[in-house]
Parts: sequence; structure tokens; C-alpha cells
Amino acid sequence: MVKTTSKTERDTDFVERIVGGYHYKTTISDGDETVEGLGRTSEEAESRASDKWKKSDDESDSGCYLTTACVQTVCLPDNCFELETLRSFRNKFLMPEVSGRKAVREYYRIAPEIVQAIGEHNDAQSIWQDVYRDIRHAVSLILSGDFEGAFKHYQQMTLRLREKYLD
Repeated sequence: MVKTTSKTERDTDFVERIVGGYHYKTTISDGDETVEGLGRTSEEAESRASDKWKKSDDESDSGCYLTTACVQTVCLPDNCFELETLRSFRNKFLMPEVSGRKAVREYYRIAPEIVQAIGEHNDAQSIWQDVYRDIRHAVSLILSGDFEGAFKHYQQMTLRLREKYLD
């Protein structure tokens, strides 16, 4: 995958003063598919490109993934610390690498099914609270700089949930 982030060709100061707009562009490509994200910061451009890349793989885009389901269970907003940390981790650590993109695509494929299966259980609230503890642990690993450990922890959690609720 090739990912590039650059300032757009327009004069940033002029655009900002006159019309606002997006000054950074990120392009993500895996050889078969290319998406582009624009943003006022390089981080925003990366996030938008990553979100488009996700949607191009899963047009249904249920938006119902494990962390989202957990934070909804504990009544946190969509921009809570845990979600923002994991989104940043996805964009900066996973998406730049081919193996990371493959893992993200697989996650996007199976996570909505896991969410739906857990939602059909009578004790879904309790299940999500347990999963939330795992998610908080993954976030703590990210914050400590153990990115590989965070990835493995989240991946193992997802695989356990798949085995328990889908297989």
C-alpha cells in the first residue's frame, strides 16, 4: 500500500483566510484500490481517507463495530477518548502497513456480525461491559507505546468473540 500526505496545491494561507477549506490530502492505495481524503490537518486527511477505504470495502457500513457497541453500552459519545485513540491507532499504525490493512479489512468484515450476534443475547449488556474492559486495556497499551501489544490484544479479543458468538 502506498500512502501519501501532502499539502494541496492551493496557497494554504490564502485559502484559510478567504474560503477555509482543506489543505492536506492523503491517498491510500493497496494496488487494486485507491482512495483520497482531504482535511484541514494531515491527521484529518488520513482519517477521512481511512474511513473512505473502509467504506469502499463494506458498502453497507453499518458503523456497528466492537468499540462503538461498547462505548454505547456505557453511554459514551462517538468522539470519546477510547474511540478516538483506537481510530488514531488504526490510521497511524495499521493503515500504513499492508498487513495492518489486511487485518483492518478482516475486522470490518467480521465485527458487524459479532455485534449482531452479541445483541441477540439476553445478557448483551454484561458481555459488552466485559469487552469494554478489554478495549480499555488495548487503549492503555497504545498509550504506553506498546502498539504491537495493543494490536495483538485487540485482535485476540476479536477472535475470541468470533469463536464464541459466530462459530
